[in-house]
Amino acid sequence: MKPLLFFLLLAGPAGFSAAQKVPVVIHLTPPPKLKGVSALPFDKVVVIDKRFDTAHPGTFGFVDQYIFKFDQPLPRVVEAYMDSAAAAVPHREGTLYVSINRFAIVNAPFEIDLIADAFLPSGDSGFRKVASIDSHFLADGRSGYKILVTRASERALNALLQRIAGDGLAGMPRYYYARSTVYAPITRSWLRYPVMAATGFPSAGVYQTWSNFRSNLLDTGDYPLTMTPDSSYFFGYPMPVAERHFKGIYAVCYNGLLYYNLFDQYLLPLVKTNGTFSFYVPSSLSALLPEPLPPFDAFQALDPQYPDPVDMAPMPSKPALPSTAERGLQTYREKKLAGMKGKTCFIDMDTGQIVY
Repeated sequence: MKPLLFFLLLAGPAGFSAAQKVPVVIHLTPPPKLKGVSALPFDKVVVIDKRFDTAHPGTFGFVDQYIFKFDQPLPRVVEAYMDSAAAAVPHREGTLYVSINRFAIVNAPFEIDLIADAFLPSGDSGFRKVASIDSHFLADGRSGYKILVTRASERALNALLQRIAGDGLAGMPRYYYARSTVYAPITRSWLRYPVMAATGFPSAGVYQTWSNFRSNLLDTGDYPLTMTPDSSYFFGYPMPVAERHFKGIYAVCYNGLLYYNLFDQYLLPLVKTNGTFSFYVPSSLSALLPEPLPPFDAFQALDPQYPDPVDMAPMPSKPALPSTAERGLQTYREKKLAGMKGKTCFIDMDTGQIVY
């Protein structure tokens, strides 16, 4: 299967070396006594790991990749951390169930994004929610990557403990949940998003942003995409104006089918897969830099309807050499693509991040 390729982005491969992957192991240490926590309603914790990406909390690095991971699987880390916190203060006997929907590094390595709910057993087989959290947590001070991620992770878990101790849902109606709901995979909740619920799509259009894609807000239009005769997955843009219009968009709809925009270079078919979307990255792809855009007279020669250059910012008549930022971007893309080639990639429908 060939990818959908932007004609104007055909350039020679850059030949960058493979990324260096540097593992960074994180160990969390609960405080002897947590501020604001005088008692806790449990002495044991069971973590229900519902994260879509369970491999590791995140990576950081434009050239070399620092791969952060805990010294144990995340459920064991959280259970040990919260068990120790309960042992340090007066507590009741009983099991607390913590459902973790997301625990990830965002804007790495400075923030931890934690989405979680805490439940206590109620009735024969049900649960009562006692706390909920959906927040970003920053580390204090200036330190190395490892210390920043460690501090931010501890701050996130401390905040969850404080909400549990203070009855984070006080004053709100008490909600009870069946076991099947508490243990349901995160992908079940994604079925509520309009793009997942849609049973069909218009013939053509673009999703300008990730948010528009998830909300199924399609900018419809009859765009001049030209399909080549050798493959149903290979497109070209006969007019530069059309190619410019597709820059930076999240996805494309064509003939009622959806395609993911990878690096503004490839359009890869999207398939609904187990509550999310997936796309396959062929091994033949390379991360190419776009060629510089031609001057305005070339645009007008190709498309007489192109706006008068008087109304536009001037453009250089000769292509400029790639800037340092552009070379760095190509390095990043080549290394990113190296990990995706030959794999089926999935979209985290809560965040838009690609998991593979």
